[in-house]
Amino acid sequence: MGGFEEAVVARLARRTAKATTRLREHGVNARQARKAAATALLGAVEVVGQPAGAEMPRRPNVERGAARSSRMWPKRLEPLLPGIVAVLLAQSVVAAQAGGTAGFFGAAILVLAGPALGGLAVCAVMLGSRWAASKAPWIIDQMAFRHSSSRPKVFARADIASVLVPLVDHAGLQGRGTIQIVGSDGGYLTGAKKTGLTDAIRKWIAEGYNFRYILVAPRKEAVAELETLKEQIARQDDTAHARFEVLRLGGGSSNASAGPTSTPVDIQRLARLLRTCHPTLIWSEDGARKAMWIEGNHPAGEDVSYNNQWAPPAAMRQAVADLQNQTWADVFAAWDGKLRRLCEYSREQMAIQ
Repeated sequence: MGGFEEAVVARLARRTAKATTRLREHGVNARQARKAAATALLGAVEVVGQPAGAEMPRRPNVERGAARSSRMWPKRLEPLLPGIVAVLLAQSVVAAQAGGTAGFFGAAILVLAGPALGGLAVCAVMLGSRWAASKAPWIIDQMAFRHSSSRPKVFARADIASVLVPLVDHAGLQGRGTIQIVGSDGGYLTGAKKTGLTDAIRKWIAEGYNFRYILVAPRKEAVAELETLKEQIARQDDTAHARFEVLRLGGGSSNASAGPTSTPVDIQRLARLLRTCHPTLIWSEDGARKAMWIEGNHPAGEDVSYNNQWAPPAAMRQAVADLQNQTWADVFAAWDGKLRRLCEYSREQMAIQ
């Protein structure tokens, strides 16, 4: 086993027990906790979302018919009201003595109009504060997204269509580059959520990306789905055949062997690793911008994967906490070298034409 795979397996062994314990504390059952704890290449990054299976906290519901306060004046202003009224009355008396009847009536109008205007001002402040409070989470989320868009993230539980697709769209490549997805049996392409991914593939090809899908142990249904999709796209875009490549290493279910005994040892080891650990690599045409998505544990037959790692282009030079003297660019280069070797072997054996 190579140094890269050894680092993955060693980190998996070190972190499984601790991760399982933490997830169990969040209400995750034992089976889901073990799945979520099986990670690959995780670092000191931002964790996004609840752990797999954890319930979102619920707000207490107000009982129907419960009395609601109709108080317009905040409690803090109640002690000041008598003083305000006394001051206004005193001003009216002084004005009456100084200016006669006209001054008295003017002060009286001020006394009567003052509370009304003050009440309107208080209502405006209260409504404004409620509006600001309702918009505060959105504003905070936008500020946090901009602040953390350059940092790696861990998504405890995610699927490609709802999480990876938006991340790729915001990577900043603008259709000039390559997207390379690795899957095991292609079950996602035959499941209920396949439309989200196939629509994204259509969009990526239309935007100008080169797209490559690598299947380690593909199902026949998944291969047929990709072939049909490729033909449909090619009818609208003559360059689709050159920019849409599908590679497969072996056939059969995910429980089948990685390949015949003649398969090179390094390919067999890599195929075993890629059964549940699925790296997606994105890079620009000139190689200056790179991004990476790693599904730490994507069990066969499930639409979701656990402990997913996203490293945006701005994070490539950042250090990986659990890999000594390694940056995300080093991790990208390691996966890129392994997958290039896998692609070469796949093209030699059974490339889909």
